[in-house]
Amino acid sequence: MYRVVTDYNTYVWMKEEDIENSIKDDFLLKREIIMAMGMTHNKKYLKYLYPYLNNEVFYKRREAAQSIFLIDGEEGLENLKKRESQLDDIEYNDPPSGSLQVIYFKKLKPLIFKGFTVILRIT
Repeated sequence: MYRVVTDYNTYVWMKEEDIENSIKDDFLLKREIIMAMGMTHNKKYLKYLYPYLNNEVFYKRREAAQSIFLIDGEEGLENLKKRESQLDDIEYNDPPSGSLQVIYFKKLKPLIFKGFTVILRIT
């Protein structure tokens, strides 16, 4: 069982079968499922996590990135670097005010380039 945070910032316990049921239902994954996937350290969940790096909800992007690091460490870091390099320079240099991109570019991007060990220390 995995203790994770929900979309409403409360703790819940998730089981492996909860993760499997969410995948089978084919709905958008909730925050707690994304977090629990990372805690399993099971590489079969990576294909479900990578699309959430582009999710419009910041905390789902963040949880997906952390889960990818928990599962696949250094290779996950390389995939995040690839994803970052695909973003437009315009978005990086002048993101719209109030945009979730502002949070990404000011908080998450510098951590990606500092490396894997730094991100594990802050999680």
